[in-house]
Amino acid sequence: MGEYALYEGQQVKIGTCEHMFGLRAAQLSQVTQAPGGINLDVARDALLFRFPFPDEDGTPPGHYRDCFRSLPLEFCHLDDTVYEHDRDDCTGPLALYLQRYWKDRLVTVIHCDGCGHMWRLPSLDDAQPVIDSLHAMAEVAATSGAEEYAVFLRSTADRVTAGYGTEYPSLRAFYDANPARLSGEAEYGVGWQIIATQDGPGWRVFYARDTGEVCAAFDGDGLVRVLGIVPADDPATDPDGRGRYFWTLDVILAGWGDRDVTGERLAWIIQRLGEAGRLA
Repeated sequence: MGEYALYEGQQVKIGTCEHMFGLRAAQLSQVTQAPGGINLDVARDALLFRFPFPDEDGTPPGHYRDCFRSLPLEFCHLDDTVYEHDRDDCTGPLALYLQRYWKDRLVTVIHCDGCGHMWRLPSLDDAQPVIDSLHAMAEVAATSGAEEYAVFLRSTADRVTAGYGTEYPSLRAFYDANPARLSGEAEYGVGWQIIATQDGPGWRVFYARDTGEVCAAFDGDGLVRVLGIVPADDPATDPDGRGRYFWTLDVILAGWGDRDVTGERLAWIIQRLGEAGRLA
């Protein structure tokens, strides 16, 4: 069954059943429910989203060319992992495939290129073999002179990592881990949500000057996630002459205060940091 949504007033196909091959998770705020279509906010946790491959940045929802794109992982094989498989005669190779939400994290989904079996990688530890494989592939590419492809692979690895985030159980734990974080802070709004229909407390996004960390703190229990790293600017270099130490971040997050642009979703912040190569 095809799934459709409205993008800029036009109906576009975004997937089939739970497979949203035409929609990144960060693009949820860019589409609205089509007549008779799926309610993406309600169904979000049951859906599989397109992995945000760096070379597809800027592609609108519903306009991706390869519906079932995946990236074979040359140094990550079934016999190197502990993932259960339903076919003993199939040995891979494994491929980076999709993302899905799991316990409010945007986790990686891989599949077997041989039979199509899929695995959700619920923790960063589970995803580490994928990340290691991508970096190993990047080293091979760089050594052979394919630096552009090496950059693509490293950025892809960063985007796998970013979905899991670096977390601290409270603001106190966050500051205790590195007192330099007690430097000046720039605020990027409150009430950011994992999904648009989320009720209750939201997330406060802020920037720590001396560490360059872009962070989100949950208003409910103080949980802190480090989303990205953007080194502070010399205030004297501010092109607007306003003396900002965060003008580069302002450029990266241009439009952050416009709810029609962001949908108030943290995924928008993560996508913009990823496009700038600044994920944590």
